Amino acid sequence: MRGRKLMVWFLLIVTLMSSMINVFAEEANQSYLYGPNSFVKAPVAAEPGRDIDHSTIGTTSLKKPSDLYATENYLYIVDTGNNRILKVNQVYQLIKEYTEYEVDGVKIPFASPEGVYVDAQDQLLIADTNNGRIVKLNEEGEVVALFEKPQSKMLPTDFNYLPSKVVCDEAGRIFVAVKGFNMGLIELDKTGEFVQLLGASKVTYSVTDAIWRLFSTKEQQKRMAAFVPAEYNNISVDADGFVYATTGTMSQNNKEGMKFVRKLNARGDDVLRRTDYDGVSGDLEWANTGSIKGPSQIVDCLTLSDGVYAILDQKRARVFVYDTGGVMLFIFGELGQTEGTMTSPSSLEMFNDHFLVLDSVKNKIVSFDLTEYGRTILDACHYREKNDLVNEEAAWQRVYAMNNNHPAIMREMGKIAYRERDMQSAMDYFQQGEDKEGYSKAFQFYRREMINKYFTPVALGILSLLAIYTMYKIYKKYWCKKKKIVKKQGPFGYAFYVIFRPLDGFWDLKHEKRGSVKVALGLMAAVGGVLIMQSLLTSFIFSTVSVEEYNFIFDLLKAYIPLILWTGSTWCVSTLMDGEGSYKDIITATGYSLTPILVILPCVALCSNFLIQDEGVLCTFFISVAYLWMVVLLVASVMQTHNYSLKKTLLVIIISLLVIVMILFILLLCIALMQEILAFVIDLQTEIVNRL
Repeated sequence: MRGRKLMVWFLLIVTLMSSMINVFAEEANQSYLYGPNSFVKAPVAAEPGRDIDHSTIGTTSLKKPSDLYATENYLYIVDTGNNRILKVNQVYQLIKEYTEYEVDGVKIPFASPEGVYVDAQDQLLIADTNNGRIVKLNEEGEVVALFEKPQSKMLPTDFNYLPSKVVCDEAGRIFVAVKGFNMGLIELDKTGEFVQLLGASKVTYSVTDAIWRLFSTKEQQKRMAAFVPAEYNNISVDADGFVYATTGTMSQNNKEGMKFVRKLNARGDDVLRRTDYDGVSGDLEWANTGSIKGPSQIVDCLTLSDGVYAILDQKRARVFVYDTGGVMLFIFGELGQTEGTMTSPSSLEMFNDHFLVLDSVKNKIVSFDLTEYGRTILDACHYREKNDLVNEEAAWQRVYAMNNNHPAIMREMGKIAYRERDMQSAMDYFQQGEDKEGYSKAFQFYRREMINKYFTPVALGILSLLAIYTMYKIYKKYWCKKKKIVKKQGPFGYAFYVIFRPLDGFWDLKHEKRGSVKVALGLMAAVGGVLIMQSLLTSFIFSTVSVEEYNFIFDLLKAYIPLILWTGSTWCVSTLMDGEGSYKDIITATGYSLTPILVILPCVALCSNFLIQDEGVLCTFFISVAYLWMVVLLVASVMQTHNYSLKKTLLVIIISLLVIVMILFILLLCIALMQEILAFVIDLQTEIVNRL
């Protein structure tokens, strides 16, 4: 009977969890955008149009197609599985089929070609992958040039040359991405001679990885991911000659691998502009459970006009469109089996004013039509590049009417208000768009206006208050002297004596009982309130939290967990090392040591609202002073409370810190084990739901 009840409860939990997963998936399929702190819903920018398959083109079935390239009048499709390149017109009717090329009277069929590019002379550059060469053909399919495996001392002599993608710039330079080759792109001149390796990734080792490998066995090291540079899987070139290269997925051991897309100049330097909150990497949030887990897998980058470009995520079948500053403009696309969805997209192109996505599993092309929202955004970017301020403002106003919570839109509206000298509105827009630099510039002008407007009355008010305070001090001094009233310093006021005379103060705190445990506990409790105040009152320019998503629990944890660990570890260590102070003495001394941050941090938070971004060094300086002052007081408190020498004090503090590290390590290990157990339970639940 008991087992039956447990089974009923288990099935109920599974049903509830699966319903939650379905709701989440439903929300995930809606159009959305990422802001600096979270994702927000957005109007649909591109809707699925028609599906284009072999019957539309008028040919046999496609098989594992891998690449698209569009000119003004024609679209080229690389049908890898059928060893051919298809040329279709604007209505997607087949014009020509390239299946082979003739060399010295011998016809050579293509062998799994994976890339095509058409230059300004309408000549085709085809990556004939399994034949190990680049083939250059004219429109009729006649060979113009063959570029075999390049020879250079910079290249390994035994590497397998499998060119997968090829592009060419206006100067005739040819760039080749090679499968299984992680030394960068191969650059050739117009005659096919090797020039250089472009944009080779740099491998970086983290301290954590180095320590982990140091203490790992040989068998564990074999199971670890190798430290290898990222491999380019696709390339494109823009009108200015910059090469955009994609690296697929993030490498766990290679920080350079986190750059999914790179914009390479002639020297191979990555000059792609990225925002602080978005590394041009597709989805910024993802699950690590279920059938689709982990970061995006970028397989193509499409360069458009006006500095706009789009990247294709194969893992979740989404297209992410960015502007020249790396700001995400809109997202479209969906994973699925129905019409208008994709299973395994492999290439992205713009043709006939439509986005085309090639699906290598469904063996067809999915067309996406821009909505008014998406088209207006691109129009606004166009006017911005042309410096047409009037039309740009009108375009962004239309976009704002359709979506008033897009961070990029709010920033553009802020720029418009800034140009119109409406600084207060500009500040509001920049704050909503999380643009701290723009907010700082607008605030600088707004502050100047306020100073010019209110300087005289504010200055007179301050002088009047100073005069009243001076008269009060004179009167108080005379009255106190006349009445012979002696002012006594209480336990709270004693905190200010301690911070300026720490050695004497902490000695008297213990031996003469000048302080109070209640006051010390109150000071420790106030730290949480001060950190909350700092988060809420700090100017937007210098704040690291979003007020809308702020959770005070995190600040309380930041305040009290270090205090608990410090007092606990110090008591344990000092007890073992002949310390004279009790736990009560440690609590009292620690509480009084916190006085500098209780005084300075609120003042800095308030004053930050009158500073611009360039003046932020003042905030950093005074915050550093507060914490450094607190550290000095903690050292003095340990020395005087336990009657240690300075040398022994430092030794006790170092051991205490090591104890804290050990405690944190054990806690993190427990948390990691719990996460693994939870992930196993979720995967088990998903498997059960799928089988049911």
